[in-house]
Amino acid sequence: PLFMQWMSGKLGPKTMADKLLLGFCGWLAVAMLANHPISRAWTFIGFSVMEAFGAYLIGRAMIRGPESFRFYARCLFGVLLFLLPFAVFESISGGRMLLSELVSPVLSTHPNINQPPRWGLHRAQGPLEHPIMLGMFAAMSFSVILHVFAGGKSLMKGAPFAAIPVMVMFFSLSMGAYVGVAGQIGLAVWAWMFRNDKNRWKNLFIIFS
Repeated sequence: PLFMQWMSGKLGPKTMADKLLLGFCGWLAVAMLANHPISRAWTFIGFSVMEAFGAYLIGRAMIRGPESFRFYARCLFGVLLFLLPFAVFESISGGRMLLSELVSPVLSTHPNINQPPRWGLHRAQGPLEHPIMLGMFAAMSFSVILHVFAGGKSLMKGAPFAAIPVMVMFFSLSMGAYVGVAGQIGLAVWAWMFRNDKNRWKNLFIIFS
């Protein structure tokens, strides 16, 4: 239904982001079919496209303006603030998943995968399947929370709120998430340093070309 709404224009005009994501899904399908038997590839292609483009369309349907986007950012912040004490406890207790223990009588939970410790801490996975997923969830929330809570003013206003996803990400001990947040901070610093240069993003593209 969401795909039909998107095709009919009910989710707004088609954007470059739409086309790029569809291109990614198409390239993923080609790569899988080129490297794996069709019997194995189709299953992976199906759920990967659903996870990528399907989730994207849910966002297109639910976030229809600035206020709904701000509400989304506040929800992200609330979820991460809730998860933080459980991530801290899990990491310093050697892997005891307190949140899973609390909800397991009524909900199914993921098992503790017991990843090797890093820096003397257990890698927190929270309610998710793997510490990498917890780290990436927090990392992807960083810029959204930073900019929305800054309210179009100094990013320092949003920094205390953005510290929450950084702390959750830290206790996942996921290097990929660390690199992702470092990149987002770098882009934010670049935007601030060259805020009066209308060609700042073009210049950055040239530097990395």
